[in-house]
Amino acid sequence: AAGAALLGPGPAAAAALAAQLPPAVDELLLQGDLTGIVPGRPSEGLAALVELAAQVESRGAGLTVRFTESSVRHALDRGRTAEELLAELSRFARNGVPQPLEYLVLDVARRHGRLRVGMASSYLRADDPSLLAGLVDDKALRGLGLLLLAPTVIASQATPSALLAALRERGLAPVTEDPGGNVVVVDPTAARVRGRA
Repeated sequence: AAGAALLGPGPAAAAALAAQLPPAVDELLLQGDLTGIVPGRPSEGLAALVELAAQVESRGAGLTVRFTESSVRHALDRGRTAEELLAELSRFARNGVPQPLEYLVLDVARRHGRLRVGMASSYLRADDPSLLAGLVDDKALRGLGLLLLAPTVIASQATPSALLAALRERGLAPVTEDPGGNVVVVDPTAARVRGRA
């Protein structure tokens, strides 16, 4: 029927196909071994939750999923909190959320976000914190994307050469250093090609 509707005019194919499919279920049977079973075709909301927070182990008449540290972290990375995730699981779980799954979610959430990753193209360092005081709040340096990481270290989203030039325009006298902390001396003399003798 769906194939015949597809050949005809109008959007009747979707309705014909929907009539042939079993009804969607809004139920997740959670088990103590961190697995869950969807006994049929999952509803849109349940399918979104499974895709967000679980790994599919098998498909068939029912859908078998497993909750792992990685899958829970994926949900947290997408902006869910532990409380929101447990509330969503409770909404679909017929017998409630088993204690092992609750502990897994809370444990992963406790460690989630303790390390932070950001982007920096250059940094500014000084042994005396007073030399860096006020630079982050300086309106003239706002375009450099300065962030105070420690009293003696500022990260910047500007390139090292742009940071160096901006600081020199402000009347400071910075130098460039290599990863080992050694001052890099840039020789402005242009290299010339020697002629043959």
